Amino acid sequence: MDMIRTFTFRHLFVTLCLLPWAGVSFADRGHPVAVSVEPNGWTIETMGGLRVAIDSNDTPKITIGELSDVQTNAFRKTHQLSPGAEQETSWLVHRQHNQMQSTCEQGVFSEPISGNAVLLHRRKFGDQGQLATWIQIDGVVILDLGSDWREDTIVADDTPCDVIVATQCASTDGELVKRLSEKLTPQFVLIADNTNAIDGPEIVTVKNRNVIAVAAKEEKGATQWIKLSDQRWKMPSDELGALFEQKEKSCAQSRAVFSSLSIEQMNFVPDDGSHTPRWNTEHMMGRELLFFSQIYHSIDPSIPVMNLNPKQMPKNYIAAHRDWTGHEEALLTLQVEAFSRRFAYLMADLPLDEKTRGSKMWSPRGLLEQMNRHYHQHTENVKKKMKLKNWPKR
Repeated sequence: MDMIRTFTFRHLFVTLCLLPWAGVSFADRGHPVAVSVEPNGWTIETMGGLRVAIDSNDTPKITIGELSDVQTNAFRKTHQLSPGAEQETSWLVHRQHNQMQSTCEQGVFSEPISGNAVLLHRRKFGDQGQLATWIQIDGVVILDLGSDWREDTIVADDTPCDVIVATQCASTDGELVKRLSEKLTPQFVLIADNTNAIDGPEIVTVKNRNVIAVAAKEEKGATQWIKLSDQRWKMPSDELGALFEQKEKSCAQSRAVFSSLSIEQMNFVPDDGSHTPRWNTEHMMGRELLFFSQIYHSIDPSIPVMNLNPKQMPKNYIAAHRDWTGHEEALLTLQVEAFSRRFAYLMADLPLDEKTRGSKMWSPRGLLEQMNRHYHQHTENVKKKMKLKNWPKR
């Protein structure tokens, strides 16, 4: 691809708005993105489990992580890009719905994008020629001011964004950031918890975690200013952590069964009128996504309620992805598992045995135990179908 030579921010924003993002898996606009502050930069993570770490130092480094270890949030480093401090460039990071690893391309992007995707643009702005990074992901636009931002002329027009990351600007004049915020009307401005340049009663300080959720919105309210620690929240090693591990073990056992099934086997219709294997996995995934997103949304409205559960009765069921293999369906289940753990900090302070707000029936313990049973139950149902005489060979 040709390298970018001249590219104004207005051109970038138009490109972001018109780019034909494909509706595959969780690439649609409106799903929650996790934005986490790190010691030398920050991290974004999509609903599909694509993770991008951005180093905000003078020589930016972009590290791509994969959906490889849900429990520890470990990165599998597949790409490391270290442009010089004066270099302008753009990258497209994307992964097909049936792949574990991503591709990363550099250049100008106008082709249709399928699957999970992040577009990053690193460019000089302002009279001093300082560099900033713009990111578009799941309909969310994020501006990273980096560590050397000085001017409020970084943007030449009034194009809005959703998040301004100013966590590396500890000595920046707070008034410049505030004027930029008024111009771009973001949902959030993230600042380091040790900065003294920006303060006031409107600042919300979050001490026990380094992450927020953000999703694209048609109408934005007042900008929230948040001081975030760079210390990562960890799942407690108490009952809550044990319940998550039990659920995830059951889910992993289910994925192991479904991953080997062909398209024909996934669409197999038993003679007794019971469900296809595909319905079972869509149902398991859909119930977890709905129940957890209901609870999370009631605590943090930036996380929408997401309902992908199929119709209950076989005659009413329409497959969401009739041409997907069992491997592809299993990866979608893994993405939902990652979502539940990614925002589990919202459950950390809830009483385990009290019905929580946002849910009509579940306490945290009751939900996690039911999901554990649910994966086992429906997977066993599918294993029984595999023993039928007319079960497809492949």
